[in-house]
Amino acid sequence: MAAAAAGIPALDSEHRKLAGVCAGIAGHYRIDVKYVRIAFVLLTLLGGIGVALYGLAYLTMTSPTIDEVADPTAVLHEAGASWREAVGAGAVAAAVALVAGAGWQVILPVGVGVAAGMVVLRSGIAQTRRGRVGAALMIVGAVLVAQALPALSQVQSFAFPVIVLLAGSVMLFGPWWLRMAQALTAERTARIRAQERAEVAAHLHDSVLQTLALIQRRADDPTEVAQLARRQERDLRAWLNADETAAADTLHGALVRAAREIEEGHGVEVEVVCVGDRPLGDDTAALAAAAREAILNAAKFAGAGRIDVYAEASDERAEVFVRDRGAGFDVGAVPADRRGVRESIVGRMQRHGGRAEVRSQPGGGTEVELSL
Repeated sequence: MAAAAAGIPALDSEHRKLAGVCAGIAGHYRIDVKYVRIAFVLLTLLGGIGVALYGLAYLTMTSPTIDEVADPTAVLHEAGASWREAVGAGAVAAAVALVAGAGWQVILPVGVGVAAGMVVLRSGIAQTRRGRVGAALMIVGAVLVAQALPALSQVQSFAFPVIVLLAGSVMLFGPWWLRMAQALTAERTARIRAQERAEVAAHLHDSVLQTLALIQRRADDPTEVAQLARRQERDLRAWLNADETAAADTLHGALVRAAREIEEGHGVEVEVVCVGDRPLGDDTAALAAAAREAILNAAKFAGAGRIDVYAEASDERAEVFVRDRGAGFDVGAVPADRRGVRESIVGRMQRHGGRAEVRSQPGGGTEVELSL
């Protein structure tokens, strides 16, 4: 509408037969399109001026889709559907030039130019002003290349047509190629997101929903419900964070594995925090085994709902603290035949050059400090 008000006809891509020039002029001035087409044909017969006027109008007329780039899929479909038509038009133009007595220096460029123009105009690629300029350059370049083919051995005469052809191709197809790349990227992103959603849905079905069903069936057992919820929380956190700590052959991995095993076997919450890490050698494995024994004793005898495990590790030193707020006990009153603390914890650490200290009192909980 803005173009019409300014007196500049717009290309009519909806009713076009070629590029929409005749349909646009007819719609703008409210006349029958067949009269406009007849006028261009007559002008073309009078020395070819109709072709020049048609090209000039095509370059200067506005387009309703001046800010848009043609859809890549539609362009490919349209171009593929009209290539036979373009070849036929080029052959007819070359035949007309041959009948008129023209030489091959004229026949070949005319045929190539008409065919190239037909493909460009019918495909709808050149819908923007920049695209139309690029199309014109590409067609001119194709004609010049065809005209220069007999002089292929002369590089200087052949270089300029090639440059014109390449410049037109870049201006014409550059936005289209960019649009195609963006479409492929968007499609790939959508496919990845759909796959991620499917993986999340499958994991939720296989784990979370199954656990919720178990919790509903065992709602009368608060301990069992808490254990199931804790296990599911741990598994879900590990899955969301891609946690591979439990599989690692390190002190942290050994502590996490021991905590999970004791949690599932005794229904008590074991929280592990580790600052730093070190590989599992003989001494570090002994430290992890002593810590596991301390966690197991707390789960069996402390009566606490939670056990905290804190570890600090580096290449030079490693420490593990196991704490609970359970019943506690008198360390000095442990019978001599009870070898769990003395051998499995204290003795094991001493044999590997480490130290173990057990601090506890009745009703005050227990803390086991292991250092290596």
